[in-house]
Amino acid sequence: MYYRLDDGRVMGVLNDSDLSTLIMNGKEDGLTGLARTGTILFMALDLLGDDALVGEVEYQYEHDFESFLWVLVWITRRYDEGKEIPDPPFGKWLTDHKTCRMEKLAFYDDATSRKPRLQKPTPSHENVWNKYGLHLFSTLDRLRKREATGGDMVVIDPDEYLNQMKEAIFPKLSNLEVNRLHQTQQA
Repeated sequence: MYYRLDDGRVMGVLNDSDLSTLIMNGKEDGLTGLARTGTILFMALDLLGDDALVGEVEYQYEHDFESFLWVLVWITRRYDEGKEIPDPPFGKWLTDHKTCRMEKLAFYDDATSRKPRLQKPTPSHENVWNKYGLHLFSTLDRLRKREATGGDMVVIDPDEYLNQMKEAIFPKLSNLEVNRLHQTQQA
């Protein structure tokens, strides 16, 4: 939901009630919030495994950040000048969770390598990708390291995560402004 102010600025709210619980007369009615929901092609890699789809993987706030990155990848590769390109990439993401995970993992590994080889952004998104996308994927890679065995992802300390996010998203804000933002989020 959004609206435009008299001065032309847009104000809005994004509300996600997928995991909400309806409580009437002090009793829960309906969903408990334990089911895994989401659009598979934008879900974090951790949430695309069989164990995650049956609720055995704890949801972490990093998953929202990673989900945003997959939306960014999708838009910057499939659209140019606001229109879907002919024969767009990532069609396999639309099949099933296992195939989507494998395809996204290949892209992730490539995007975090020193010499990316896979699908490049469309011309109208090249600047955005080079300015933000690569940096955000690099941040995600620093936050989530591969274990020596099995190649599973592990989550690092939340305080370190917050500091990395401050560096990635708010590089031009002063420490005072970032601290005010953080205090607002905790309130």
